[in-house]
Amino acid sequence: MSSIAQNVQTLVVPGAGHWVAEQAPEALLAAPTAFLAPYRDGTAR
Repeated sequence: MSSIAQNVQTLVVPGAGHWVAEQAPEALLAAPTAFLAPYRDGTAR
């Protein structure tokens, strides 16, 4: 994805496999929340 997008981040959720929503729901919610926070707050570049 980094070849076509500028702001690409990866995340490995320890202990989670194919069913991240069931195995680590807090981490699944925290990742996009943190990523999108600057856009929500108006501080994104």
